[in-house]
Amino acid sequence: MSFLQESGFSVVVSLDGPSFVHDKHRKFIDGRGSFDVVMKGVEHIKSHFPDLYKKLTFNAVINPDSDYKCVSDFFEAETILKDSILRSSPVSDVGSKDSMGFDDNYFITYRNEYMKVLLYALGFISLKNVSKLFVREFSNFSNFRIKMDICSDIPEISHHGGPCLPGVMRLFVDVNGYFYPCERVSETSESMRIGHIDTGFDISKAEKLLNIGELTVNECLECWNLRHCSICAVFADKDGTLDRDAKLAYCKRVKNDVESKMRTLCLFREMGIQPTEVTFYEESSTIPI
Repeated sequence: MSFLQESGFSVVVSLDGPSFVHDKHRKFIDGRGSFDVVMKGVEHIKSHFPDLYKKLTFNAVINPDSDYKCVSDFFEAETILKDSILRSSPVSDVGSKDSMGFDDNYFITYRNEYMKVLLYALGFISLKNVSKLFVREFSNFSNFRIKMDICSDIPEISHHGGPCLPGVMRLFVDVNGYFYPCERVSETSESMRIGHIDTGFDISKAEKLLNIGELTVNECLECWNLRHCSICAVFADKDGTLDRDAKLAYCKRVKNDVESKMRTLCLFREMGIQPTEVTFYEESSTIPI
């Protein structure tokens, strides 16, 4: 903790909600839940490393069997977490061998909570009605709005959006010292292993991850979503190799997401509001989004 504080690190703590929610999926090898250990660690940081505590971000992964309201109420009521930055995301099904089991109730609840974020941004409800779990959802939309204005055309030589610079943006290092482009990829995938702490980067592998558009060049050249595509190498990984069909399987989902953001952007323009000017406040302090 001393090293992290003195070196200016920001720390993200995985915390999925109250103990009975968090412990359901985040267990130690012996089967014990990790909730109590996490909370004890957060208390220790707050008491002994206040500068590091101010930079803590909590990340909640929402499972389809989780109660959104229950999780949201936990982060609102827990004193030690109340003023902290919170972000959330649904559990990813990428690389999963089992179905995530998302049902209609999950999506109805999700859209209902996201609607509250928009209603607040449009000035119809107060912030107290907005779940902290969804504040960063609006940040994602604001970033999309900014990207829409970055350029007005597509250059002659280009690549679809999505891939980051492997090893530059979110370098992930496992306990054995192997490099991966980020924490979202499978550590069992040979194609995702881009080097080692002792030998450095494997540039040829990094180039393949960066240029995954080559897998689907014909489809991408005809796609209206070329610039706003969010498909990276994570979605093209199948049994340790980069696979064309695996990548294409996510196209419809990505297009639906962009269409949803475009509809929301049209709503804001009709209301005469710039989404990038909306600020979220809580107890007179700005929540970074």
